[in-house]
Amino acid sequence: GGAEGTAGGGARPAGEQAFVSPGCVPPPGPVPASVNSPSRGQLQHGQAIPNVPGIALMKRHVFATVETAALLIDAVDQVREDFPGTTPLPIGNASRKGGGRLRPHASHQSGRDVDAGYYVKQPEDPPRWQVTTKRNLDAARTWKLFEALIASGRVEYIFADHRIQRELHRHAKG
Repeated sequence: GGAEGTAGGGARPAGEQAFVSPGCVPPPGPVPASVNSPSRGQLQHGQAIPNVPGIALMKRHVFATVETAALLIDAVDQVREDFPGTTPLPIGNASRKGGGRLRPHASHQSGRDVDAGYYVKQPEDPPRWQVTTKRNLDAARTWKLFEALIASGRVEYIFADHRIQRELHRHAKG
């Protein structure tokens, strides 16, 4: 299992520049726009989350808004900066290119939420989804990822397994 995050914000007026982080250049063409909610929405002009260092795309439905992709990339880059040699974070479903229902998810419809794995102590090469337990969770890297997402001020929710939450809480209390 992994974590799931939802970036805030709704539809962007036509022509308005999307949030772009330093070093993240938006793809040419129309800016992806999230319409309605993550659970009842669409993604206009969806762009695939870029396959950049630090991210391992595991699924085919990895379309998102520029803002969501930038938030994810920035957070992963912060982990890699603090922990050199970090292996790529497995990334699962985001949205279909045009959004809409993506089974079995209730959300993932408007390009604002992404399934991500956790950092583990002994990751496999090539990266893959791994069952994460308190024994193999890399709490320091995973907590740094969560901290970076939260510190952005742009993430509304991070969903994580209760057992993983307990381990992250222990780590954060330090």
